[in-house]
Amino acid sequence: MIILYVPCPSKKEAVNISRALINVGLIACANIVPSTSIYEWKGKLVFGKEFIIHAKTSAKKFGAAKKFVRSLHSYECPAILKIFAKANKEYVQWANLELAKHAKNMKKKAKKRNKNPTKKR
Repeated sequence: MIILYVPCPSKKEAVNISRALINVGLIACANIVPSTSIYEWKGKLVFGKEFIIHAKTSAKKFGAAKKFVRSLHSYECPAILKIFAKANKEYVQWANLELAKHAKNMKKKAKKRNKNPTKKR
């Protein structure tokens, strides 16, 4: 299991990114945790509030999830970390089912489109 760790500047952005990742089937779920962050940016020390996404995904989907987060994130240089994790068997099974469910739905939609290629979309 992979945990995608992504700090966001607002709760709204963290929720929007998490929802989008779930909607396209790149993560099984996410937790959003408020945090106080300290870092140097462009020569200045910054103390700020951030909201950290801890999203659960598979190694297979990490690359696409990282690319997707980068396309939605407002930071010039977002932190998108890949953390390897071991989880209990039942949780891993559930997460894998969630990730697979979206893949099956996408295949069904593709089949429908291919059966009727002249239908306007």
